[in-house]
Amino acid sequence: MPDAGAFVTVVAVVPETVANAVNVPTKSSGVNAIDATVAGTNVVVPVDAVSEISLSSGTGTVSIGLPFATQASNARVEQTGVVSYNNNNGPTTVPLLTADGNTQINTVIESIGTPTRYEYPIDIPAGGTVVHSKEDGSVVVFDASDEVIMTVAVPWAKDARGNSAPTRYEVVNDVLTQVVDHNDSFVCPIIADPYVGNGVFYSSAWITNTARGCTVNAVPAAKGRRLNAVNVLGTHLRQLKKILGSQSSKVTPTIREQFYCHVVGNFLEPGTCNMESWRPYKDRGWQLNSWERCNP
Repeated sequence: MPDAGAFVTVVAVVPETVANAVNVPTKSSGVNAIDATVAGTNVVVPVDAVSEISLSSGTGTVSIGLPFATQASNARVEQTGVVSYNNNNGPTTVPLLTADGNTQINTVIESIGTPTRYEYPIDIPAGGTVVHSKEDGSVVVFDASDEVIMTVAVPWAKDARGNSAPTRYEVVNDVLTQVVDHNDSFVCPIIADPYVGNGVFYSSAWITNTARGCTVNAVPAAKGRRLNAVNVLGTHLRQLKKILGSQSSKVTPTIREQFYCHVVGNFLEPGTCNMESWRPYKDRGWQLNSWERCNP
């Protein structure tokens, strides 16, 4: 019964997680439990835990392995978009495909005596790198061209009462390990997860033409807002131009600087980013303020 109990725990402790599961064909036989394209990302979740979960999108393909895969039972269907693997050593792994094409890999820790370390090997393309943020603990995977191809959100863990349990990521030789420092001060079961995302920063972008000129509009995905450091500005710009396609020439220097400003200072405009061609050219740093709000 540990598989079924694990899913019930996920529903009880983090109901918003299950509510975000996408309705796609899910099975417990054959090679793949889930093989679906959602929000532009093809996600494959295997029946045999030894095989890896893969995410393929316009930014590339990357795979991530599951903890205790060699001893885990095959996937059990919990509902559409959700499977579970009984690791046969206490914890259960419950991957869930979300509506934005990402995968939340829940680990349900049934008791204090179970492992505290959960390893997720990352299979990255040749020349790629895994960068672990020392600021918030999140992880970003780059390909050989320094394009973002996978993200792993800030680690978290909650016990049965909803209290946060100490957790962190460690990255050694392309293996992501989530450490959950559970003890008898927490009420089991405890849920922890790497929230694994594709490298897609924008859900949509388009051009609006007016009498004054054109407006370039872009809707950032959650990870696009979170990953807004200067070192990924080039990735943001390339993704914007790729979505715009034949209209990418509309991204003039003044549009570009407004766009960079929106990326770095996204707290100024939580919705759609709007860059207007008739605005004067101004370096992004000089328009990042509360009165110009990236539109000088």
